[in-house]
Amino acid sequence: MKKKLLRLILWIITIQVVISGALIAYVSWDSNMKSLSRAHSQKISYISEALSITQKNGTFINFHHFVQKMSTLKDVRVTLYDSNGRFLADSLNNTLLFQEEVEPEIKHVLSGKVGDATRVDQFTKQLSFYSARKITSGGTQFILVLSSSIEPLKSELLLLVRHIVLAIVIGFLIAISTGYRFVKQYTDPIVGLKESANTIANGHYAYELDTSAPDEVGELAEVFEKMTESVRTAITDLSESNAHMNAVIHEMFGGLVGIDLEDHVFIMNPIAEKILGVSLNQFVNKDYKTMAFPKAIMTSIEEVKQKQHETTHRITLENGTVLLTQNAPIRKENGVLIGYVIVLFDITEKTRLAELQREFFTNVSHEIRTPLTSIQGFIETLENYKHLSDENMDSILAIMIEESERLSGLLDTIMDIARFDMSQEEIKKAAFDIQKSIDQVVHEHKHLAEIKALSIHIQGLMDNSKSMLQVIQNKAHFETILSNLLSNAIKYSPEKSRIDIELALQADYLSVTVSDKGPGIDAKHLDKIFKRFYRCDPSRNSKVPGYGLGLYIAKSLCDACGVNLEVDSELGHGTQFTISHIECASIE
Repeated sequence: MKKKLLRLILWIITIQVVISGALIAYVSWDSNMKSLSRAHSQKISYISEALSITQKNGTFINFHHFVQKMSTLKDVRVTLYDSNGRFLADSLNNTLLFQEEVEPEIKHVLSGKVGDATRVDQFTKQLSFYSARKITSGGTQFILVLSSSIEPLKSELLLLVRHIVLAIVIGFLIAISTGYRFVKQYTDPIVGLKESANTIANGHYAYELDTSAPDEVGELAEVFEKMTESVRTAITDLSESNAHMNAVIHEMFGGLVGIDLEDHVFIMNPIAEKILGVSLNQFVNKDYKTMAFPKAIMTSIEEVKQKQHETTHRITLENGTVLLTQNAPIRKENGVLIGYVIVLFDITEKTRLAELQREFFTNVSHEIRTPLTSIQGFIETLENYKHLSDENMDSILAIMIEESERLSGLLDTIMDIARFDMSQEEIKKAAFDIQKSIDQVVHEHKHLAEIKALSIHIQGLMDNSKSMLQVIQNKAHFETILSNLLSNAIKYSPEKSRIDIELALQADYLSVTVSDKGPGIDAKHLDKIFKRFYRCDPSRNSKVPGYGLGLYIAKSLCDACGVNLEVDSELGHGTQFTISHIECASIE
């Protein structure tokens, strides 16, 4: 009974609204309807242009937000339908989605007529004027409907309008007072469902709906709960999948750049940013041509776009970085092209090592060939001249022994270098008496120094024979470094000259300097003397034995031990090699 009474009261109020609106429309139809229709047409043109501009910018369109914004700007109610008259969005209430009846203005447009209509707005309960027009945006047709409430436009109707409004207010008060409790039973669950839906729409998928409402409202809540659970599961799976993919891309050995069909960079991992010297955050949704990529990278991208198949390039950048690029189109499972991927591998170090290896083998081959050629020549001499005198025989055998010893020494040195290059073990350091180590190295080279009548002097902290300086370093490596430097000084020092080994202490660090009075080194060679097989002037040093490996080994060991090796030299004024930054343990 309450339901029937409420329906009767609402029906009477609806009739009052329709009659009142019809009277007002009849009085002001001729003078105002045409003006309102023209105003709607202008607003429809503006909204249509705004929709087209939004779609051209590639922005995802939320039709509900769009029509609300246009409604606020143009002070009209905006409703959007597809080309077949199916509801898309409304600026006042999205529950229009559940209406099955096609409105008259939509019917007019679909039949090719002018889509103007006057009817009662079922939500505002006011008589409104509707203008519906077909619009085209981004190649898609829509039906745009504007509606405006028809307000009293002439002063002589104000009194009538006041009476109508008063009647409507009284009618609604009666309806509310008589049907409130009954209606509340159904409206409260619907309001709760709406609030729950808004909470879920904001991303809180763990929110639980109240499904205890009676009749169809409770059934609707149950269906909505099932739908929410499905969406929650799908989003969780998608988030986990994206997290795994992002982790893989972030930890890739090479750089990765993704470009869509509009030439926008949509992904770039940190390695690619480091290689290319750019940041994706600075170029979000911008053309990759604005990212100042190296020209060679640009060329490789354009090539894969033209050929539409995988390409590989070896590229050298202006800063000397060598890259291996692999470019390929990205396609969906059905073969539809969606973009391009560029993978960058920094092979600079690999290229450098390959060049060093080639140079190393070339130099080794040359150095080994020289003593072998000499030995082979003397063997042929012995074969061809079997009746040589004992004196000549002894001379040839002496030379062959010398060359074989030279070859053996070279091979031992090469093996030491190979073992050092391949060793991945951490350098072990311990405290030891550096004075004893220096004395040991000097003693080992005493015979070579005496041959040239050289004197070796140790200066600095060693002046006090009772002092003992403990350093923290790898003892074997330090003695090898000092041995190579002292051997080098003996080779290039003139006879009867002096070699100095000087120690200096600064704070907690010690430096050891080996100085000679040799011919010195030209400044143009100073940055190269630590390279393998490098000798400053082969013609000038042809009488000085060696292979150009001693300084390389000394420098490599210094780098491995965390100490510095520096050279100071000038032609005609000798050479100084300084081992610095040696950590001290104690002085006793």
